[in-house]
Amino acid sequence: MRADFYLDPACPWTWTTSRWLCEVSDHRPVTVRWRPYSLLLDDTLADIPLTRRLELASSTRALRVMEAVRDRYGDAPIGELYTRMGVGFHHDGRREFDHLPSVLAAMDLDPSIIDALDDPHWDSHIRAAMDEAHLLAGPRAGVPLLAITADGPPRAFLGPVFSPAPTGIAALAAWDGLMTVLAVPGFFELKRHRTGEPILPQRPEVSDGAAVVDLTAG
Repeated sequence: MRADFYLDPACPWTWTTSRWLCEVSDHRPVTVRWRPYSLLLDDTLADIPLTRRLELASSTRALRVMEAVRDRYGDAPIGELYTRMGVGFHHDGRREFDHLPSVLAAMDLDPSIIDALDDPHWDSHIRAAMDEAHLLAGPRAGVPLLAITADGPPRAFLGPVFSPAPTGIAALAAWDGLMTVLAVPGFFELKRHRTGEPILPQRPEVSDGAAVVDLTAG
């Protein structure tokens, strides 16, 4: 089974769900593929406040780096790259993603890839992934977005959205329940309103070297 997870690095809801998915993938036969989704480039979100728009502009630049890394090295390093991006942004206050040069160095990736930050060429790669997401889940799906491919064609949906995300046995129970619901051909949507700000997961521990411990899968 493969799970395509569409992400904007600045979205705290997406970050929380991604840590749940990492835990699940350690215990269930699922391979995660991390896919870019820029909330700034989402034409349905025209009313974003200015301060948030500035954060999303930085996040889109970070996604350019992600796609440049993917182009050079394939999908293998993307999970670790996103983890390091997210730790810096959501836990360490690096709102401009100015930790990316040190991230590339810690992962032993070509440091010149940082030039992608200001190269709009990579926006076409981001938009192509977003087009795939919208084709699967609809034009207003947003993130976090999961596309599950098992025995048949992929099925995609917005979510799950957690605050906080379950861990341990509860994390696996949530996944198993989700897979049960998705197996119903007529299932389309479950949703309720949010009652507070996102509760972030515990800060993942990242090393200073090339390895990340117990953080990513797929």
